[in-house]
Amino acid sequence: MKSKSVTSNNPLKSVILTDIVKAHGGELKLSTSEKIGTEFQIILPIQ
Repeated sequence: MKSKSVTSNNPLKSVILTDIVKAHGGELKLSTSEKIGTEFQIILPIQ
């Protein structure tokens, strides 16, 4: 399985989503695997 930053692809929607998540103190991860698909993880702190 490969993991990479969403911003490495740099599409506008991903950049906007990343900015929103970071503004709330969170992190966005993207994992892709051939034949399985793509998984987005949005990690937000509990406050």
